[in-house]
Amino acid sequence: MKTISRLTLATLLLPTLVACKGGQGIEMMTQINNDGRTCIRTLYFHTDSASLVSSPDTLGNDYAHVGRDWQRRWSLTKTTETPDLDLPMTSAQYDSLRHALRQQGYEGRVEDTVLVIATRHFPTVEAMSAALPIALDRLPLAAHSTLRKRFRWFYTDYTFSETFTSCDSLFTIPITDFVTADEASYWFTGTPQLYQGQSGAGIKEALDDMEQRISRWFNANLFADIYAQIALRYDMVQEAPVSLEQFMAQRDSVMLTTDLLNEPALDVTQFVGRALSDYYHTTAYAPVLESPEVAQTIEQKYAIYAALVGFRLQYALSMPGHFIGFDAVPPLTGERLVPHDFTVSATSRVVHVWAFVATFLLLLLLLGVLAYRGGVLYFLGFKDSYLHM
Repeated sequence: MKTISRLTLATLLLPTLVACKGGQGIEMMTQINNDGRTCIRTLYFHTDSASLVSSPDTLGNDYAHVGRDWQRRWSLTKTTETPDLDLPMTSAQYDSLRHALRQQGYEGRVEDTVLVIATRHFPTVEAMSAALPIALDRLPLAAHSTLRKRFRWFYTDYTFSETFTSCDSLFTIPITDFVTADEASYWFTGTPQLYQGQSGAGIKEALDDMEQRISRWFNANLFADIYAQIALRYDMVQEAPVSLEQFMAQRDSVMLTTDLLNEPALDVTQFVGRALSDYYHTTAYAPVLESPEVAQTIEQKYAIYAALVGFRLQYALSMPGHFIGFDAVPPLTGERLVPHDFTVSATSRVVHVWAFVATFLLLLLLLGVLAYRGGVLYFLGFKDSYLHM
């Protein structure tokens, strides 16, 4: 099964997700408007040459997919030095750009130099997140946002938060069956700090052990994926040794009959077949395991795993006023979505200059009133004293 054997690549890739930075990068700018309600989202990405000149209903790449409800333009840079032009590109524009690039010695693809700029206005941040145009292969990425505007006399605070939902639902077997929640978070995101004060040798030993357990976790999920496909087609199994209920209940026991969890470089499909044969002493499951339908389904699941490995989104945020204690947002990568949700949160403050001016004028007026009343009283008091002389 050449198709399913590609699954072994994912087995090797998952433990090194942190170091993997492949795939087509996307930049996304979220702009919160002064009204504290509406917002604008802009995506920057590259696409293929056919899409540039045809501008299909859905334009994008492996991860970004924007429809015609987005304003779609193209440029060579994000700066104002080069103008944004409407899509689709004309054939004359494409050929002219290719000719200019060749004259400058560029031998790469024209589409790698063209930046698609997709912009859309939203009435609320909730609507913005609901229309997130990002997907990991066939799996849409989900997010939800909140925005709060708090008025004070001297300033207005805007607090925005957007949370991207974890992809842990991709995995049948939770990662916490093999590592702790803190270990999983540390491996895939770098936090929390677990080894402060330990020696380099001690840290290496701990990380080697963690890597092995995470590899075993991912292999177990590959096994469970294939095992589930057999269960879905259990009526195709001739002379099944056990019922479907028993088959599912015995999954973990079957898995533990092989060295699958400790052999990440080997073909998972072969291990599933061998495990079933060794445990049930029959080859009844082989025809189902080798069927094209199972191969296609597993290939689709592998494509999502591969998309998770390559996903990288650079998030930028613009809000009214100036940020209060806000650090740069790290890139949203596939590995950061494995252990838990990824949240971007920030607070900005708009200082009311008019409030300071108004307060100053009110103080002047108050001082003037007090001074006026004091002068009148002084005058009246002086006059009374003169009349009684």
